[in-house]
Amino acid sequence: MSIYSLVFLLFELATTQPATMFSSLMFPVLFALLFTTHIIWRRFSSIRTLRSLPGPALTHWIWGNEMELHSSLPGETYAYWSKIYGQVFKFWGVFGTQVICVTDRVAVAQILASERFRFPKPAGARAWFKSISGKGILYVEDKEEHARQRKMIAPAMNFQATKAITPKLFDCAKELADSWELCTKTDADSVAEIDAAWWATRYSLDTIGKAGFSWNLSSMTKGHHLAATLDSLTNTEGGFAAFAMRALVWAFPSVLQIPSAKGKMIQEARLQLRNVSQKLWNDSKNMDKDGDKSLLTLMQEADDLDDEQAVTHMATLISAAFETVSASISWVLYEIAQHPEIQEKLREEVSTDEDPDFDTLHSKFPLLDAVYKETLRLHSPVLELHHVSSKTQTLRLGAPLQGSTKNEILVPKGTVLVVPVSVIQTDPEVWGPDAEHWKPERWLGKRDQDLHGKADFLAFSMGPRVCPGRLFAEAEIKASCLINVLIIVLLRMFSFECVQPIEPFQSFVVRTKVVGDKTSSLPLKIKRL
Repeated sequence: MSIYSLVFLLFELATTQPATMFSSLMFPVLFALLFTTHIIWRRFSSIRTLRSLPGPALTHWIWGNEMELHSSLPGETYAYWSKIYGQVFKFWGVFGTQVICVTDRVAVAQILASERFRFPKPAGARAWFKSISGKGILYVEDKEEHARQRKMIAPAMNFQATKAITPKLFDCAKELADSWELCTKTDADSVAEIDAAWWATRYSLDTIGKAGFSWNLSSMTKGHHLAATLDSLTNTEGGFAAFAMRALVWAFPSVLQIPSAKGKMIQEARLQLRNVSQKLWNDSKNMDKDGDKSLLTLMQEADDLDDEQAVTHMATLISAAFETVSASISWVLYEIAQHPEIQEKLREEVSTDEDPDFDTLHSKFPLLDAVYKETLRLHSPVLELHHVSSKTQTLRLGAPLQGSTKNEILVPKGTVLVVPVSVIQTDPEVWGPDAEHWKPERWLGKRDQDLHGKADFLAFSMGPRVCPGRLFAEAEIKASCLINVLIIVLLRMFSFECVQPIEPFQSFVVRTKVVGDKTSSLPLKIKRL
């Protein structure tokens, strides 16, 4: 007798016999049996369908291969597996789930662009975004609703909006430089050691507030509880408890609701984000908007944007930009500090008396632009992109599976697919034999044109579900840090060098940390010029 036959028989007994304690207790038992049977059937069905895919063997009956990903440096295990098993392979998630890892460019384009709504974000990822910032554009997967939300915030993300905030970015950059200068004044040689990662998080939040919402947090000078809360939320991801929650959330999104220290952090972050966003939105209704081109003002001019939607969008933008921008700031400062010859060339390129306008920022500083692109290529803030198959469907491949002539695979409904950004952006077939080395010159001259023709630049994802603040985030990073504004301002005033070995640290994004430490940091020695 099959398990389905047994469950059906029990159901018949429970529903045809007189109402007794036995039959009333049978319903929750039946529900549990049916649910378990369904999960087991789907799990084994998926295993049968994907059995032809290569991949590593199961190493733990609970964690699958997830512990291997956790115990190595970010992206290291994905790169190792990709070299062994090719551009499409499977590995084991928690409790026997199978995950498909994809770096094949045809398949990646299908998942992220051409058929993106057939491969939405998994329930676990959506649960995380909802728990932090609500049902904003990072949470929504319905095609019509996603398009509606993008339309509402598009005016705040276009080229003109980004261009208008450039002067405010310079103001924030000079504020950071002034703070660093105060640190050097206590030393006779004008030298100080600072944690650039700490400053990057505070600077990012101040820049988002001032340039995005005409709001001065002063977290660099006075401190602000929101910066500390957002920082602590993802700055402890290296421990086992954080790993367990991150691994389990893909199969059981409700794990985020379990009372825990992490759960309290999530609740506190959500509360503070919403309180700050609500206050900003309420105060903005009484502001003088003449000449103000902040994101907040442009959002107010958008049609069909009610108060709740506005607060959710603001919370989403603040939390997302805070993480990605601050991580990228740290990595560009690290690379420039590690390469004094590039630092000196950059200083020569940006040695101008006037602050360049937006057009000049994007046209007159080729080396800065190359530094920005190369840093995001090698140190993408996003390590991996997770999606799920909304139905059983075919995934086309640009090259046959390893050891096969098949150029497509059948993906069962509910299967999670992961796109490891770091593997794609260090593929020697695209970037050359020096793909794993930081070389800004690869973006200069004709080689830059060649790369633009064939490289998949996934630092902010791609397709219509692309990071909604990509243009703003790029402008802020380029103008405030990675390329133009912050680097211009800092290089005019300081030289800097690393004082300790640094390695990548997996949190919500990929941050810098000192080798052996448990939390993110970037100690730099700065000297006033």
